[in-house]
Amino acid sequence: RPLTVDERRRWFVVTGAASGIGLAVATELSREGCNIVLVDRDAARLSNEISRLPRQSGAIVREVIGDVG
Repeated sequence: RPLTVDERRRWFVVTGAASGIGLAVATELSREGCNIVLVDRDAARLSNEISRLPRQSGAIVREVIGDVG
């Protein structure tokens, strides 16, 4: 189901955001216009993927370099 306006205004944290399932989730949340914090330990790859994300107006994307494991 599509996210409601209230749900899109929340912040979502996605770990492993530079590849695989994390990147897929980040892409969908970004497409929905959600505010997201993307976390990954590979700074170069994360920055590259962030630049490619589809962004709806008003969406805020932040990055955090680190290992949550």
